[in-house]
Amino acid sequence: MRRDPNRRTIRWAATVLATGAALTAAAVVPTGTAAQEIDAGRLEVHQDGRRVAIESFRVWEAGANLNAGGSIEPVGNSGGEFQVGVALDAQLRPVRYELRGPGARVITGAWSVDRVRLHTITDEGERWRELASRGAGSVLEVGVAHHHLVLVRVLEGGGGRATVVVPLRGEAVDAQLVGQRSDEVTIDGRGIAATRYDLRIGGSQSSVWVDAEGRLLRVVDGSSGLEAIRLAPG
Repeated sequence: MRRDPNRRTIRWAATVLATGAALTAAAVVPTGTAAQEIDAGRLEVHQDGRRVAIESFRVWEAGANLNAGGSIEPVGNSGGEFQVGVALDAQLRPVRYELRGPGARVITGAWSVDRVRLHTITDEGERWRELASRGAGSVLEVGVAHHHLVLVRVLEGGGGRATVVVPLRGEAVDAQLVGQRSDEVTIDGRGIAATRYDLRIGGSQSSVWVDAEGRLLRVVDGSSGLEAIRLAPG
C-alpha cells in the first residue's frame, strides 16, 4: 500500500469552529431545538514532546443529540488546516462524520443499524469502506484530542464499553473505561481539580482529564506520543 505523505500531519489535530457554524452537515440539530454547550476551548497539542498544533473545539447538545466540531491548525511548516465534525444520536450512536483537509482530502461517514460506510476523496481518487459498528459508539480520529471528551461521555452512558471508528485508518476497535479517579491538572500555573479517566482503545492506553464542569483539560495517548493540554483563555 502506498504510504500517505500527509499521515503524520493528520496526527497533529484540530481547531473547532467555536461558533459551530462549520461542518453543520455533520451536526444533528432538530428544528426549534436550542443548543446547550458542553465545552468549548483551545488545546495545545504535542507529538512526542514537540508542539505541533493548536486545537480549538466545541462540544454541544441539541435535544438528546451530541455534536462536536473542530479544526486542526498545525504550527510551523507541518501542513495545512483540518476540520472535523461528528454527530451522535440519542442512543449514543454516531450518525454522521466529516473531515476536510489539504490535498482535497475529504472523509465522510454515514451509519446504519449495524454498519458504517466511509467515503474518502483524495487527489488520487475515491474509495469506499464498510465497517461493523453496533451499540453505543463514537469516532476517535487520529490526532484529534477533543474526540476523547465525546468518547468519555459515550463510555459513561454506555456501560463503560463502546465501538470506536477511526476513519483515517478505516477501522473499528473496542473501547473500554478501565479506571477513574480524582486528580489535578496544572494550567497556566494553577492547579485544577479533575477526574482522570483511563481508557483502553484497541490495543492502546489513553488518559483523559475532565473538570467538575465537564470541560476537557488534558489528553495523553501513550501509544502515539500525543498529549494535549487546555490553554487558558485570552
